[in-house]
Amino acid sequence: MTQEITFLEPGPRNPDGSDGDPVPFAISWASVKSLFAQQIKEGQNVVKQVTHLVVIPYLEGLNEAMQVQVESRVWQIVGIEDPDERHVELRVLCVERDQNA
Repeated sequence: MTQEITFLEPGPRNPDGSDGDPVPFAISWASVKSLFAQQIKEGQNVVKQVTHLVVIPYLEGLNEAMQVQVESRVWQIVGIEDPDERHVELRVLCVERDQNA
């Protein structure tokens, strides 16, 4: 299934030095597929982690410091691959973490 997604880049730092809110970098059509899910115990908490593969037309400037927004959900980019090195499409590996699992 193809859907519209938004790539977010880190926003400017706040005056207190904390990270600012992410800002839109680009909007693209994408094929989104869940690859696997797991639950990880972190101290007293259980965190649900889902890995997704997002395939988009080639987009100059995309990097692993960015995030992917799919509707109201935000995923961290963990890898970007240009499978044929011809700048036709990108395969973006993302992780979604739910602290409330």
